[in-house]
Amino acid sequence: MKLHTAIKISASQQRAWEVLAENFGSVAEWTTALRTSSLSGQLGVGAIRTCKSNQFGFFPAAIVQELLTEFKPKEFCYTYKVQSGLPKIFIGAQNSFSIDALDETSCLVSSQATIELTPWMKPFGWLFLMIMKRDIKKVFEEMKHYIEKGRVHPRKQQTLLESKNK
Repeated sequence: MKLHTAIKISASQQRAWEVLAENFGSVAEWTTALRTSSLSGQLGVGAIRTCKSNQFGFFPAAIVQELLTEFKPKEFCYTYKVQSGLPKIFIGAQNSFSIDALDETSCLVSSQATIELTPWMKPFGWLFLMIMKRDIKKVFEEMKHYIEKGRVHPRKQQTLLESKNK
């Protein structure tokens, strides 16, 4: 199952690269999909990002480890593969990000996710695709806001306030 997502960002290609690639281990700072994230190893191929997720669609919170398998700063692209933490209905998952300059002040951020379901879940792939598109749309909105404005999206701000008050 493939899921392509793209969004135009009103910021330079370099700004988007700084947020998404150079701060690969800090993704939880700006998205409500994650509680925490960290990077093990030096940024580049072989580094591992560990994320503690919030509930995503109908999947419970989990700890997921992602291995950077491709990291090309000159081409503004990278790929990571989920090493552990996927729900049992998935065999594997990977995601590739690319950032293409449209002009000096805007870029297109694209994601190409490939998710492999267990054979017995393949007939329900359309349902997973629908749910994941909805949730990824939120992540991309939060990403766009953070890259363009330099501060977290109001949804993330609310999440931070709620966790602080607990």
